[in-house]
Amino acid sequence: MNEKTLQLFRSENLIVRTRAAAMLLGDDVPLPILLEILDELHHQGLGAETERVLLRRSDAELVPEMIRRMRSPDLFVKEVACRVLGQRGNAEATPHLVAALRDPSTWIQRTAGFALAALKDPRSADALVQRYREAARDDFSVILALECALETLGVPFERHRR
Repeated sequence: MNEKTLQLFRSENLIVRTRAAAMLLGDDVPLPILLEILDELHHQGLGAETERVLLRRSDAELVPEMIRRMRSPDLFVKEVACRVLGQRGNAEATPHLVAALRDPSTWIQRTAGFALAALKDPRSADALVQRYREAARDDFSVILALECALETLGVPFERHRR
């Protein structure tokens, strides 16, 4: 990593910092810097690329860091955390994703459902069935995510009438 770029990343000037962060984004960026970009600069046009880099990572600290971000007030950060946790395949994420099925944000509920489908942890089955029973009038995308998770787990359920 280029030390000059890292210095620029520490700039007080948001434009300089954002441009330096864009140059730092890559598979070799240290996880703490990547997380800082996610937390502080995703809304500067760096969110999608930061997510792509995170999805390719396998750092040991990644799962606990994403679990921590499940409590973020920022919906984009929380959404990225759901997707990364689903992809990682670490069952430690299951209770956090199950809790997100009841998030006030429909978008987070949907993302958590699809993340649980990707995670494929059978321990989530009961919570998914319960949440699906309550979802008859929910947003279609939430219902679809719950159905996907239940189907992936091989859990029988009666589909809601549409």
